[in-house]
Amino acid sequence: WRGAAQLADELMARDAFAAGLRLSPEGAKLADELGLPQSAELSWAIRNRAIRPRGTFHIQGFIDAGGWRERAHVVRRSLLPKPAWICAQTPWARRGGPALIAAYAMHIARAPLWALRAWHFNRRARRKSPPRRRI
Repeated sequence: WRGAAQLADELMARDAFAAGLRLSPEGAKLADELGLPQSAELSWAIRNRAIRPRGTFHIQGFIDAGGWRERAHVVRRSLLPKPAWICAQTPWARRGGPALIAAYAMHIARAPLWALRAWHFNRRARRKSPPRRRI
């Protein structure tokens, strides 16, 4: 387990590794023994994953973006995903042409509602954790 914790450190996934271990009482004990951190925000998000709305990862990506170019890239990926994704979400878009264009239009029209729901979800998650220190 120490090796797994070290690997999580190298992958910058220590908090996620710790939160995953803490899903069970035995794992929580092991996480404490390994000196892994507790992340109230991540633990809350995991416990509430079934109600996590569409767009939460995009909102977080936008928040974490390093500048306006990165943010623009997140917005573009959010609004204009690959056609395969649109077709997986909207099977009738597989007909192509006007159907695919209509599916994209529907996706873009729904985006503000998804973004608002995702923002509220992420805000609730942040309230469950101590304030982050900016460096």
